[in-house]
Amino acid sequence: MSSTVASDVLDAELSAHADAPASGTATGPSNQEILRAAKSAYQAHERAVDALTTALVADVTDTGLANARNALDATDWSAPGVTPALVAPFLDGPAVTSALDAIGADPSCRAVSVGVFVKDGPGGGPGVPGFVAPLPLSAARSGLVVELDIFRHIVSVTPGQNLQYGVWLDGAPDQDAVVGLYLNTTLGSTSVNLKILLASDLQAVGFVSSTGASVPLSTGVFAGSVHPRTF
Repeated sequence: MSSTVASDVLDAELSAHADAPASGTATGPSNQEILRAAKSAYQAHERAVDALTTALVADVTDTGLANARNALDATDWSAPGVTPALVAPFLDGPAVTSALDAIGADPSCRAVSVGVFVKDGPGGGPGVPGFVAPLPLSAARSGLVVELDIFRHIVSVTPGQNLQYGVWLDGAPDQDAVVGLYLNTTLGSTSVNLKILLASDLQAVGFVSSTGASVPLSTGVFAGSVHPRTF
C-alpha cells in the first residue's frame, strides 16, 4: 500500500462527507471528526503503517508460509493452550524484520501484533485474536483481542489469506472503547483493509492492516474495543 493510495481514499471520504450533517451522539464524535482524526493519524505514522502493510502482503503471498497461515485459520482461540508460537513464523520472519526499521524510526510505535479474523472468537462473537510483541521486538508476547462492530456485517473470508498485522502506539493496547475508520485499498494486486483505531478522545491508538477478511463496504466508521487476553 503506498501512502498515496491511502491518502487518496481518506481525501475522497472527507470530500464526500464535507457537507453532511454531524452523525455523532451528544457525547461522541461525529463521523466527520473521526474521518479527520483518522487522516491525521495516518499521515503522522504513514511510514510505519505502510512498512508493516508491505510486510503483511509479502507474508500473505509467501508460499513458504502457507502452513503457518493455515494453522492460524484452524486455531480454536476459545480453547485453552493457544501459544505465541503460532505467530512466530510471522513476527520473527524476514518481512516483519525488514519492516521494523521503519516502524522503529517512529518513536510513537511501541508494539506490533499478528492475528486472524474469526467468526466465533474468545469473546463469544467475531473479532481478531492474536499476539502482541513490544518493541524493540523480543520473545515476550501477550494475547490481544480486537472487537469492532463492522465485524457484525457479513465478513468474506479467504482461507489461507486471512492475516492481520497491527502496529500500536502505546504498547499492548487496552481500550474499553475505540472508534475509527475502515478502508479498502490495494498493494500491487493484493486487496488490503486498513483499520485506523482511535481512542474516544480521537487520539490514535493503532493501525491494523489485513488481508483475506473483508466486509461489504469500501470505507466506513466503526466502534469497538481492544483488550489484552490470556489464551
